[in-house]
Amino acid sequence: MLKLFLGLGSLVILTCSTELKDDDLDIREMAQQIKALQTEVKDLKQRVKVYEKSAGRPRSKKYLLSDNLEMGPVAFSAYISNYQNGLAPHKTLTFDSAILNDGKGYNNHTGIFTTPVSGVYLVSFFIADRDVNQVFVQLTVDNTIVSTACAETIQNRHIDQGGNVVLVRLTKGQNMWVEVTTGNAHIESHTAYRFTSFSAVLLYEV
Repeated sequence: MLKLFLGLGSLVILTCSTELKDDDLDIREMAQQIKALQTEVKDLKQRVKVYEKSAGRPRSKKYLLSDNLEMGPVAFSAYISNYQNGLAPHKTLTFDSAILNDGKGYNNHTGIFTTPVSGVYLVSFFIADRDVNQVFVQLTVDNTIVSTACAETIQNRHIDQGGNVVLVRLTKGQNMWVEVTTGNAHIESHTAYRFTSFSAVLLYEV
């Protein structure tokens, strides 16, 4: 009986020892998980600090391709929908059909673009002529010549197209347009053949 009692006691002790070892293993696993979570939280806190520092940094320029401008993007593109004859010198060309007018700066009734946002703009203008004619135009900002272009045909039923592309720094409220500088000018353009066009896009604010 004593041997049996001692044997049962040894079994109980062995079982308890095994359970303690299992509990120790669980505790070690929990400790490792807690340590991993602590490391992850520390990393997240560091990322938040970097983000907050970056968000509070002032910017000298807002780039159209990477930032949302406060009033949205500014860009327009328009063309003349029908040919025009006998234009007088310094006549402002009216590009009456607007393909795009983001920012509402271009007026297709007057042909004038009024700058809604100060910045650097990429501007292009193209004209076309036909038969035996010559036409000169200029890009003007508040009566100051910025750039010029011409088209000249030397045979009947021939069409010639000329144009220019320029970077312009514009201040909010300034007016920009394209005007003819030759007398009795002919402008060739049509809805189906949009040879004569005027476009601009804001690249960045200044």
